[in-house]
Amino acid sequence: MAESFPGRKTWVIALVTSFWTYRKTRNLAVDLFFKTIRRLLMSLPHVRRNQVVKYILNKPTKQSRKLLHNTTLPHGSQWNYIAPLENTGINKSMTVAGHWYIKNIYRHQGHHPYGRGAHAYVERTLDATSDLVLLYIHGGGFRVGSSTMYSDTYIHWIERLEKHHDVKTSVLSLHYDLAPEVNWYRIMEQVEQAYLYLMALGVPSSKIIVGGDSAGGFITGMLMSRLKTKGHPMPLGGIMVSPLVTFEKTSASYTKHAGFDCLPDSLLQQDLSQLFPELNDRPNDDVMWRQQCLGQVSPLHADMTHTPPLLVTYGQRERFANDVERYVAHVTKQGVDVQVISRHSEPHVYVVTPLLASSLRAWASDASRVADWCSQRIKQSDVY
Repeated sequence: MAESFPGRKTWVIALVTSFWTYRKTRNLAVDLFFKTIRRLLMSLPHVRRNQVVKYILNKPTKQSRKLLHNTTLPHGSQWNYIAPLENTGINKSMTVAGHWYIKNIYRHQGHHPYGRGAHAYVERTLDATSDLVLLYIHGGGFRVGSSTMYSDTYIHWIERLEKHHDVKTSVLSLHYDLAPEVNWYRIMEQVEQAYLYLMALGVPSSKIIVGGDSAGGFITGMLMSRLKTKGHPMPLGGIMVSPLVTFEKTSASYTKHAGFDCLPDSLLQQDLSQLFPELNDRPNDDVMWRQQCLGQVSPLHADMTHTPPLLVTYGQRERFANDVERYVAHVTKQGVDVQVISRHSEPHVYVVTPLLASSLRAWASDASRVADWCSQRIKQSDVY
């Protein structure tokens, strides 16, 4: 009787199965696949890549949300840094949700996939294990976006801060409710609650930097003013990436860069009464009153005196470019310490979106400068 040996097919299945079930090799394969896809995308002309993002943002809200979420999901070894923040908060009336980005957090996930067992560990140890905590508010015109859409950039910041500055960093990427389901005032309550939640975990405000891009940059600017008005401890600083700072559409760059930039008219010309219900109190043709009303809730007109240092980044070929320059002049006049990162050939939010940058080198260079600024801020604080 012939001896029985596994056939070639059995060996192949066994090798593939063992390869795929081993976390490191599985992640290596997935990372290699996505790296190849990125190289192919980056080979497209710059304006074409901007148009891909514009196409997604130009879709109806529900479709745009789904497309943006699915195309920016973390992959492979990125999950080693990610743990969901389970709905929690400092009171029952308001919860905080989002994702933690912390190096090797997967080791504390227990038996749950993708870090779902790590939340309690983070809450117990956040202050002791982090030199710096970054609360980040994603953009998306208040209507789209998710807390996992900038994994590349969060991880780049974490690694840069540890390897080059010996600063251990945790990022809380916030999930907040979006319009039209909620209005502006609810969004601001959620963001304020997230900031207070970090302090309730024992993290001093002098360890916290608040940042955001586009609409998230708008929220960041208004949060600074809100915290000051309410008498809360102020954060160590603020990062505003290509921030929306006004609802005016009169700047030269708004029209000049419309063809190149990734921002579609449909997102910029949304019905603002869904964000600010008070706009329904008067007819739409009362332009002066609407401008006055919106000015009261815009960073460009906010009182920023006695607020922490800011880092503002923008691309000189984005539609917000001139508005951002006006904002920098506004806060500088009010005595705020402002540093600016800007690059000539770049569009909206290129600092946090590699696909939108003119090259991966340009993205990595300016993303590193953001991390370097954070290091400078924390090393000047009283807790480092």
